[in-house]
Amino acid sequence: MASLIQAGVMPNPINTSIESHVNIKHAISLATIASIFLVAGCSESPSAKDVYVVTEKDAREALNEVIAGVEERGLDRFCERSATGVDSCASALEDARNRCLYPGPPPEIKRSARVPPNGGRMDGWVLEVEGRTRDGQRYISEFFVMSDNGKARPHVAIYWTGLGLYQSPLGPNNTLLPKSACANQKGSTTSSWAIATVLDRLKDYGRIAL
Repeated sequence: MASLIQAGVMPNPINTSIESHVNIKHAISLATIASIFLVAGCSESPSAKDVYVVTEKDAREALNEVIAGVEERGLDRFCERSATGVDSCASALEDARNRCLYPGPPPEIKRSARVPPNGGRMDGWVLEVEGRTRDGQRYISEFFVMSDNGKARPHVAIYWTGLGLYQSPLGPNNTLLPKSACANQKGSTTSSWAIATVLDRLKDYGRIAL
């Protein structure tokens, strides 16, 4: 099976889509670049019984189900119950927790589009969602829903941290990452210059692959 995660410094097209006002030091860690920028969307060719054409209605229902799960059970076992890409989700969730970013009120769906197959990635549907984190920061994320064993399910499921879809039909540079919300976060052992340099390089390659 083609890996769903590839290192962000490799020549796979990647773009963080970070707005200029975002504090680079707290936007995302280098450890996350080596993990989240790996979230891909490739999978083995599905068998006939697994083929299911995901619709916009499916995607909206999947988002509502994830939001309801967060409201009812919080983030306990979030990835196991919500995402097809459990490992990718776990990496994204760890980064969100490290930056003290938690979901606030339910987001609004601003746009949506069908996602055609791309290489090993199955088709599906992507929603552009806009909302605010628990601490009130605005975010814009892309929520990708794909077919999993004949059902429509989110791939990563985390909708409140500004993740975007690689080669999104909604276009580039539309996502918005919130800053770290940790009140007393200490400086990183890696200089902000080094992080900024890596992120600038990644911007030349495309988008986060989900």
